[in-house]
Amino acid sequence: MSGYEVSARERAVWSLRTEVRHTARDVFGAALTETPIAGMTVATPSGLDEPLAGVRAAVLARDVAAGQVRVYAEAARGAGRSWDEVGEALGIDADEYGEPRAELAFLLLIEGRPLPDSAPSFGSGRSAARWTCTACGQRITDTGPFEAAPFNNEDGHAGDCPRHAAEIAACRATWGDG
Repeated sequence: MSGYEVSARERAVWSLRTEVRHTARDVFGAALTETPIAGMTVATPSGLDEPLAGVRAAVLARDVAAGQVRVYAEAARGAGRSWDEVGEALGIDADEYGEPRAELAFLLLIEGRPLPDSAPSFGSGRSAARWTCTACGQRITDTGPFEAAPFNNEDGHAGDCPRHAAEIAACRATWGDG
């Protein structure tokens, strides 16, 4: 027996990820892929040949899961559980927002209100996506489509990345800078 034990939660996460990939294949037409890792014969990351099919499948799973959260929260209330207990199950920390967890749970689930922002914003306050460019193989920090030029939004491309160069050229063409 190895020294590493996988929890039931970790197994559930792997299972849900597999189901999302299978939904992308079965419903949205993607093909499953395996990416070999140099020097490894067993560990090969699974993926999809069409990542947008994965986005569509994950959105479907998210929407189904969101509906189930409300169904089970209402069932918990019917079984005598409090809104505070529902909030705890949702992962809302009792002291995180300075408002009663029970009220936040109700507002989130029943009225669809987002949780209040508990942390002050520093710097730009913008989050970033991180992904690997398939054209240059570099890890990219992407702050989103908020600036007109791709060189203001994506950091980390190789200097000779053809994809990034094409995006920049297309952007400059719209400015008339050809």
